[in-house]
Amino acid sequence: MSKIPMYLLLAGIATIVSCGTTNSSEMYGPNASVTAISISTSGNVDPSERTIGLPPGEDDLLLALRKSLSNDGWTIGTGTANTRYILHLETKVWTPENTLSYISLSIVDQETGAEILSGTRQTKSPYDNPIDVNAVAEKVTVSLKRNTAP
Repeated sequence: MSKIPMYLLLAGIATIVSCGTTNSSEMYGPNASVTAISISTSGNVDPSERTIGLPPGEDDLLLALRKSLSNDGWTIGTGTANTRYILHLETKVWTPENTLSYISLSIVDQETGAEILSGTRQTKSPYDNPIDVNAVAEKVTVSLKRNTAP
């Protein structure tokens, strides 16, 4: 298990999310696409409250998520205050190149407590294609856009 910074635990943001995964060669094999991330959605996004709290930090995935969501019109906050939605995120690094080897994310509607999006991606060896954080951020943004209530 990775070490979670104390400030994330205190803010209640770093939670380990259990997501269903598909252990298929399409997702994990050496020929897997760098964009491969399994995303599932349930529930709708309220178009009048497109505010989301992201964990603090400046790692590549958080920067990509901030940029992608901001470009799509989301208001980004840090922490849980004053946002309708909150992103819970766990990442691990084990590759020799210090790239991400595991991502598990979940977006929760703070008003209803319902999880509206979850996703996971894991590389199985250093020979797998790396996780492309920009592709992950784009897929999260597109998935949220598709689930925005009319």
